[in-house]
Amino acid sequence: MPVPRFEQLRLRDLLLLDHIARYGTLRETAERLHVTQPAITQALQTLEQAFGATLVERGRRGQRGVGLTPAGAAVLSRLRIAR
Repeated sequence: MPVPRFEQLRLRDLLLLDHIARYGTLRETAERLHVTQPAITQALQTLEQAFGATLVERGRRGQRGVGLTPAGAAVLSRLRIAR
């Protein structure tokens, strides 16, 4: 599978990080965006491939939710400045 390039990213792909940070779970993010959880996971994987870094840290077994990694927080910070 080819590595996505930044030119292929859409604004909604980048805004996904904002939603994940706000809602705290991929399931809740999917519900709020009216898409399936696998669609959120796929979009997140595309973002992580494009940036070459893990942007979201999933909770360990038994823990609920997700959080942004330092790389994810940096991307989100720059996105907020660009808006």
